[in-house]
Amino acid sequence: MDTNLPAFVTMLVVKATAILALGSVAAMIARGTDASVRHAIWAFTLTAALTLPLGMIATPEWRVRILPQQMQGVSTKSEVVTPPEITTTSVSPSASRVEHKSHGRDENELTGSAGFFSSSGISWSLTNVIPVVWAIGALSMLLWMATGRLALRRIVNRAADLNSGEWSTLLSNEALSAGVSKRISIYSTNAVTTPVTFGINAPVILVPADSNGWSDEHRLVVLRHEIAHIARGDMLIQTIGLIACAVYWFNPLAWIAVRGLRAEQERACDDRVLVSGTAPVDYAAHLLEVARSAQRMGPQGLVSLAMARPTQLEGRLLAVLNSSRTRRVHSRAARRVSMAGAGVAFIGLAAFTPASQIVPTLRVAAPSILASQMITSRSAALPDVPAKKVAPAARASFDSSFTKSVSASQGGTLDIDLDSGAGLTISSWDRDEVRVDGTLGGRDWRQTELNLERTSRGARLTTRQYGNNGSSTSHHFTIRVPRRFNIRLSSAGGGVTITDVDGTFAGHTGGGPIRIERASGRAELTTGGGPIRVSRSNLSGSITTGGGTVVIEDVRGGLTGSSGSTSPVYINSDESSSRSSSRSSSRT
Repeated sequence: MDTNLPAFVTMLVVKATAILALGSVAAMIARGTDASVRHAIWAFTLTAALTLPLGMIATPEWRVRILPQQMQGVSTKSEVVTPPEITTTSVSPSASRVEHKSHGRDENELTGSAGFFSSSGISWSLTNVIPVVWAIGALSMLLWMATGRLALRRIVNRAADLNSGEWSTLLSNEALSAGVSKRISIYSTNAVTTPVTFGINAPVILVPADSNGWSDEHRLVVLRHEIAHIARGDMLIQTIGLIACAVYWFNPLAWIAVRGLRAEQERACDDRVLVSGTAPVDYAAHLLEVARSAQRMGPQGLVSLAMARPTQLEGRLLAVLNSSRTRRVHSRAARRVSMAGAGVAFIGLAAFTPASQIVPTLRVAAPSILASQMITSRSAALPDVPAKKVAPAARASFDSSFTKSVSASQGGTLDIDLDSGAGLTISSWDRDEVRVDGTLGGRDWRQTELNLERTSRGARLTTRQYGNNGSSTSHHFTIRVPRRFNIRLSSAGGGVTITDVDGTFAGHTGGGPIRIERASGRAELTTGGGPIRVSRSNLSGSITTGGGTVVIEDVRGGLTGSSGSTSPVYINSDESSSRSSSRSSSRT
């Protein structure tokens, strides 16, 4: 483990984000499997994120040399950080004088700046305010959980005891059938409007006060669902997930994971009720009856398992009524192999530590050497010329604008891997060629290495950022591809616009808006945060943002959207039509 606490915390946040992102992708890939499988994926993801600090401390470091480092003795002032500005006072056959002026400050000035920031209190405020803000957020959520738990206990103290009579007999039979050996208590109260289960070691079921008027069949269905939660250990898993969310409350992926966990645990319990013999149509009717009177519960809803939440009802009803789904129980061997593989991946990620590598001197010093040679060679052949006519030509070698292109065929793939991040505008044209016009901007744009190369399946565009961590760049690339072309994206951040392209668009950007127009094929794109808008397209798949609006307008093909902060908006799209149809059939 790195003994530098800020570095450890930074790496912890990065690794936790990677775990949450991988879990989201795995759950997305597993959409066609049972709800119990997706629930297991979310449960492992949140548990891994929560135990990651211990894993990083307990596992030996696995150092991988991926970070650039200058060779000892090589100056970084003029050769790496900022290439020199070349100013020529006169150029003649007999004599020439070339001055190399560094844009950066000298070592004394830089040292003085560091001392200024250390003594001024700016660095102190950042290193102290950030932990305080994190602690406030984490403690607020833990306090909300504790408040909900106390509220549930107060409700039990005032509730009517149903641990005798018909309810007790029915409860004992169903618990025995489900293999639950724990003592389960059941109470009736006006404080809840839907059946609720809470408690890990001593589980409690709360039912609404009007439950005395329920039919025997309705009571049976309710108890089967709530006992399924107890048999599966959902309360313990949900508590772990909520604690993980409290630790990473600033990360939208943590909230997405907790929401996915809660949704899949309800669907998994629905499957158990159906497997026990309840007809799908009858069970859907019971769910509707429970949800009809369900209301928000406040903090106690956070630490309990409610049978029917209106926000999840539509998806659950569709899953229950989908008779084509095969509900199966996966073997213990398959589960053990999956958990073992996930455990190995977790240990590897916890042990992974990026280390510095040696960068050849010529690679980073080439720009300044090349510029010096240009001026020296010209000075031997040119007559006396004013400096202002020669210097701009030399400085052109450092212009941040560029154009690169490679040949590519229809149906190929462009792999985009941007370590520095960039804004992307991707559109099609009639040439069998991939062309990139771009600008490298920001304070540290000179530390970016960009490469466009032809590959066996199409083309590959990469950027690598050298220098110190925390580099500041602002790049933008305008990319033209053949009409039928696939895009695979991995970017540290930046908005993405795709227009008039037919293919598969997959991958993620660390943050930024996504916009797709007049496209067809399949989209599986994720952004860490930012608005999404898809219009006038024919796309399948899904598109996700950690936080921001999602608008899908005039889209065919079944594309779905999701956001960590708001519900997606469908306008004249397949998804909105299917939702309207499902609501109509439910009312019927």
